[in-house]
Amino acid sequence: MTTNEQVVRGFCEAWLRRDLDEILSYVTDDMIYHNIPVPVVEGRENVALVFKYFLELMPHIDLEITNLMVEGNKVFTERIDRMTAVAGGHTDLPVGGYFEIRDGKIAVMHEYFNLATFEDEVGFKLTG
Repeated sequence: MTTNEQVVRGFCEAWLRRDLDEILSYVTDDMIYHNIPVPVVEGRENVALVFKYFLELMPHIDLEITNLMVEGNKVFTERIDRMTAVAGGHTDLPVGGYFEIRDGKIAVMHEYFNLATFEDEVGFKLTG
């Protein structure tokens, strides 16, 4: 049996392999994804577009979990998201990640980070 911790760890590790299908195998069809500084994205198909965008813009993505806490179906991570952009920018971005797990998949994901740091260091804007 897969634990909620294993689901989140597997999801984070999948980004390093850059396989969109593998990444999406960890999410529910009705997933709610919210990078807190930008608008909410709902539904697997819409989340897939966002994840695909990140994979296209970032030839290197490594979500390093530094702390992880589990309370029932809720998992919280402190991470360092190491990303290198196609344009050459790089960041080691501190991120707080909140996950709700349902039936072994991620149903809700919130990420908390400094948007200005991300945009300045990688060299492109997530917001208009």
